[in-house]
Amino acid sequence: MSSKGSFKKGVSTNTKALFREQLGDNRGLSNKMIDGSNVKSISDYKESFEHQKPRGNMLLKRLFDLTCAGSGLLLISPLLVLIALWIKIDSPGPIFFRQVRIGKKGKAFKIFKFRTMVNDAEKMGKHFTVGDDSRITPSGHFLRKSKLDELPQLINVILGEMSLVGPRPQVPKHVEEYPKKIKEVVLSVPPGITEFSSLVYINENELLNCVENPEDHYREKIIPMKLYYYMKYVCERSLWLDIKLIFLTITTIVKSKIERSRQANKSCEDIQTEMENLSKKLTS
Repeated sequence: MSSKGSFKKGVSTNTKALFREQLGDNRGLSNKMIDGSNVKSISDYKESFEHQKPRGNMLLKRLFDLTCAGSGLLLISPLLVLIALWIKIDSPGPIFFRQVRIGKKGKAFKIFKFRTMVNDAEKMGKHFTVGDDSRITPSGHFLRKSKLDELPQLINVILGEMSLVGPRPQVPKHVEEYPKKIKEVVLSVPPGITEFSSLVYINENELLNCVENPEDHYREKIIPMKLYYYMKYVCERSLWLDIKLIFLTITTIVKSKIERSRQANKSCEDIQTEMENLSKKLTS
């Protein structure tokens, strides 16, 4: 893995310019959002959002979520049981990690994830984890890299707190910092397990391990970019897009896992390049 200093040098000029475009007032998000080679302003997205016809397919989306989440839980139940047993054998503590996130219309709920850290990890250090944090359990390392720790969120989907596809739910302190116009749009739909930014930042943990201050980098650089993708999803959403993103998520995770088995230690520059290529693919 390259040094953190070399990562900074390795970031392309285009990426730096893109980030600078996003940075400004309100913790970094300017009034311009990058959409491929075109520049869209927040007001453009807002106008697109406000002129959309009432989403009659929201009922269909909910039916789709219930059908897929319900059948999915039944199909992978043996795997879920095995993971649960592994977590209990691996370290003392609960099977699930529960954390408050903000959902549709600003309603708080507790997200389900498989526990990947030692019990009471938040009392033992920072709330933010990157790289090979000593609090991550042996099973947790595998679950995080394979994204299997996210599977219990199917329960949140069944409960109606989340959707299969939608803006990723953030913790309250980050949502409080959303610009008002963007918050209104992003929180107008149920949060989801996956969407555009989940694909672009599939190696987010490794990316953050390449910077000096991961938490500041996340708030000032990554959150603004994620908000762009959240806006993009809300304004372009459809059942077909949901299906497409679900399949893209599965194939991207599998591809990433295969690449990792071939190249165990990617450099920071490689991780950054991979992120940029995924971004171009999704906005082309």
